[in-house]
Amino acid sequence: ALGVIARALVCLAFQTRKRGRNYHEQGRVLELECVQPDKSYVAVVQGGADYEVSLEFADKIWSADCSCPMEYDCKHAVAAMLELQQRAVADSEGSTAATFIQALKNKLPRGSLNPL
Repeated sequence: ALGVIARALVCLAFQTRKRGRNYHEQGRVLELECVQPDKSYVAVVQGGADYEVSLEFADKIWSADCSCPMEYDCKHAVAAMLELQQRAVADSEGSTAATFIQALKNKLPRGSLNPL
């Protein structure tokens, strides 16, 4: 599912990815809870207020829903997905997925989507 997160993020507008990445780097993901392993997660991301983000993985597709006013291209959802991805990689250090994502990270220019 890690590679699928990276692919899902690439589909979003560049500006949304950039803002979400900044939120993630600033530590604005206050909570991330697993509701159902490999399927459903809930996060709280600090923005103008604390927003609840639901992440769902079904039929090989990640979807997100946020309590903020944005209907799509939500930076809070991007930050939550990056946090989930970071934690999954940390939990599987040395795995093929972690190695692959690190290789991708090293190839991406600064300012582009960074999978971690």
